[in-house]
Amino acid sequence: MARIGRPQKPHVAQDGTIVPGLYHCPDGRWLVKSTGQKFTEAEERLAIAKFRAMQPQPPEVTIPIETVTQDQLEIEGSPALAAAIDSTMEVDGRISFIQKIPEAKLWEWMREQLIVRPDVAARMTGIPQLASIASLPIPKPSISLADIIAAYTAKNPASDKAKREAIAVLSRLGKHANAKTLNDLTIETLTAWRDEIERTVESGSTKEAYYSRVKTIIGFGLKLGMDTSQINAALDRCKVLWTATAKSQVDPRPISREHFHTLLDAGNGSWRPWLLCGLNLCMHLDEVCELKWDELDLAKGTYASIRHKTAAKRIPRAATLWPETVNALKGVTRRGASPYVFTSTHGTRYNRNTRGNDFAELRTAAKLSDDVTFDSLRDGAYTAACQAGVDDRLARLLAGHKAAGLQDNYVLRNPAIVKPACDAVYKAYGPWRNNTK
Repeated sequence: MARIGRPQKPHVAQDGTIVPGLYHCPDGRWLVKSTGQKFTEAEERLAIAKFRAMQPQPPEVTIPIETVTQDQLEIEGSPALAAAIDSTMEVDGRISFIQKIPEAKLWEWMREQLIVRPDVAARMTGIPQLASIASLPIPKPSISLADIIAAYTAKNPASDKAKREAIAVLSRLGKHANAKTLNDLTIETLTAWRDEIERTVESGSTKEAYYSRVKTIIGFGLKLGMDTSQINAALDRCKVLWTATAKSQVDPRPISREHFHTLLDAGNGSWRPWLLCGLNLCMHLDEVCELKWDELDLAKGTYASIRHKTAAKRIPRAATLWPETVNALKGVTRRGASPYVFTSTHGTRYNRNTRGNDFAELRTAAKLSDDVTFDSLRDGAYTAACQAGVDDRLARLLAGHKAAGLQDNYVLRNPAIVKPACDAVYKAYGPWRNNTK
């Protein structure tokens, strides 16, 4: 007696759709039950589309139109007949009516046409892209801005300051555009935000920095394997972010020796380590806020770190500490396990804006003009180092600029190399009293 095998089960697609007449063979090929034909196709969606294209083509769809005369309609008319009529049209004394077709049935028919006769659907609708619908990729969910920001925060090796500034700008854009995903950043919303920035921001350098930060965060997703099509499309749309405003000219305003001593005297001791670090290490206020203990060697009197200007740029930075700076830092209280030198009473790193407001109060107490800023200390240190006739590369190392010919490892192992530049700054501004009042 012949053995009767178990009947094959029709293929069930990943989305749960049962495809009668199509079977997936153990060897990976596809079997058309009605003809016994086998074919190879790696992607399930394309295999189903090919199978359906092999099926007999359905007849042309026609919608019958019933026609009656006005007299017939009046004689045969009834509530049931009237309910079956969706619309009427009178032509030459005759009334045509069409029975209503449920919308769900219409969409079911349309879906079948797109699968079985995509070329006909493309021709009849005037949408040529429909002809290749079987090979179009299935759209992925739009990447959220929150995921982009989280990935950038966790993986980008740039400095905390650089990341905070970039994230703040993208968050500002997202709020203005009411955007939650990359797809929400349309040409229209990006253009509207650009118009806002162009109207409210004067500096060309600042505008350019804003636009660059948005593109940097979005583009960073490419390095982490995020959906390249979405990110590249978003970056293409971001090309509308540009400015015709010229960059601001560099306008250094070095602090005078007299004004620096005045600030020290007005600082009541608490500002002394801040001011000495700003001048000795040639730092902006936010850089002093981010100064870490492990970058300092008080015993050797040196400072060394790597400045992550961008994800790709690692710039060594070094300085030798003056005895006054070392003594001032020894008086700074370390709070818990915080890595930062300067922390608030809660043990957290100082906020740059908060400390900037504090400096404005110090300046007022010292009776100095608004032209004196904390950055004036950095300008003064860099200017003094450049004008002293020392190797220009040493001044650049002190300021955290790229110095050609000096390798990262060499500078970090030998921060004392920058001593001539630091001595030049001390000569221009020191000595000063050990003011700790």
